[in-house]
Amino acid sequence: MALSAILVQLPNLRVLELTSADKKSFIGVTQALPATNIHRVRYEYNPAIENEDMWGAEEEDSYYIGDEENEFVDLFSKASFVFKAVVMKRNTSEFVKKEWIEEEGFWHRMAVRNGESRR
Repeated sequence: MALSAILVQLPNLRVLELTSADKKSFIGVTQALPATNIHRVRYEYNPAIENEDMWGAEEEDSYYIGDEENEFVDLFSKASFVFKAVVMKRNTSEFVKKEWIEEEGFWHRMAVRNGESRR
């Protein structure tokens, strides 16, 4: 069973973070998003997974799929998602002193009311 088919069957899933060595694997999941209740998505492309060399991988090899990838912009737009490069999130950790921390690379679903989308 494909991951996109499984996601449709998970009505309580709200946030999806997916890491893969193949960008094409993200396409099927993105096409299934309109049929889900997911409202935040982050894809991490990491070629080191393919080589099974996670420990020897360079940190710059891995990156989040954002609005610079044209094929994903079109797919996410059709699913009513917009990309937010950095979002400030309240820190809930007792070990980190900062009150707000940056959360990077999420696609967010736009609210839809009466057939109109708004940001």
